[in-house]
Amino acid sequence: MQLIDLAMNLINERERLGYSRKNFAAQTNVSSESLRLYESGKVNMSAEFLLAATKLGVDIQFIFTGIRSMNLDVVSSKNKEEITENVYAVGNLISGNVNNSVIAASEAVVHHTQIYSNKRENEKNKEIIYITDKEIRNLQELVRQIVETEKILKKKPRTARSVWQSLSAYCNTSSYKCIALKDYEKAETYLKKWLSLLTYEFGRNKLQSK
Repeated sequence: MQLIDLAMNLINERERLGYSRKNFAAQTNVSSESLRLYESGKVNMSAEFLLAATKLGVDIQFIFTGIRSMNLDVVSSKNKEEITENVYAVGNLISGNVNNSVIAASEAVVHHTQIYSNKRENEKNKEIIYITDKEIRNLQELVRQIVETEKILKKKPRTARSVWQSLSAYCNTSSYKCIALKDYEKAETYLKKWLSLLTYEFGRNKLQSK
C-alpha cells in the first residue's frame, strides 16, 4: 500500500462513522487542513492522530491493511490498551518507506483481532455471483482515467497494474472477473473517490499556477 491507499481507507472509515471532515478534524485534535492532507495522501498520519481516531471507533487495522477487524465491536479493555500501544508504534514507523511501514503496522495491529471467523467460513461456502463484463469495463475505464490523471499530476504516476493491485487488495480478489457482485459498488466507489482526489488536486494546482 502507498499513502493514497491509506488515505482512501481513512476516508472510508470517517464516512462509515458518519463524521464530516470538519467535525472529524475537531474530534481528533487536528486542523481541517491537516486532515485534508491526510485524506489526499500528501503526508503521513501522526501517532497522536491515529490514537484519537481509534478512540472514535476508527478501524486502524482496516486503514493499514484494507482488512476489517472482525471483532471490532467486542474489543476488551485489555485489547484497547494494546491498540493504543500499537498505534504509537505505528506512528513512529510511518516515515519515508510507506510499504515497509504498512507491513510493520499490519504486524502490530492484526495480532489482537480474529481475522477469520466461523461467519466468514460460512460466507465462503455460499454461492457467489460475480460482476458482468459491462461492470468490468466500467471499472477498467475508471482505472484508465486514474492512470491518465496521475500522468498529468505525478512525477511518478501509478500504472494501471499498480492501481489494480490497490483495488484487488481492497476487494480481496485476484482478478476483475472474481469481484463479487455485492462488492461492485464498493469497488466503483473506491475508484471514484481516488479519481475525485486527483481531480481536486488538478484543479487546485491549476488555480495556483494562475
